[in-house]
Amino acid sequence: MFFAHSFQPQDSTADGNIPTLDVQMVAQKRWLVSKREFQNLQKELSYFIDKEIEKEKKRLIDKEDSKFHYMQNSFMKLVPNSRKKVPASST
Repeated sequence: MFFAHSFQPQDSTADGNIPTLDVQMVAQKRWLVSKREFQNLQKELSYFIDKEIEKEKKRLIDKEDSKFHYMQNSFMKLVPNSRKKVPASST
């Protein structure tokens, strides 16, 4: 954190004067730090969202596969002789 004014003795020069600070420069540095932190937060959030999407995608694909296999098995039970192979016709 950048402070524009400090009363610490180490901030004064050898002659005891407190150096003047460019307040605009301090504000720019503060915004640079905030911008960098914001970019890091964006990266972390993007990574987290990507992981959650992958988890959800896998879960949904597994769910759809189980529905498909259930329907396929149900259909096979309804159709008589559906598991037998049909012999190829000769022409």
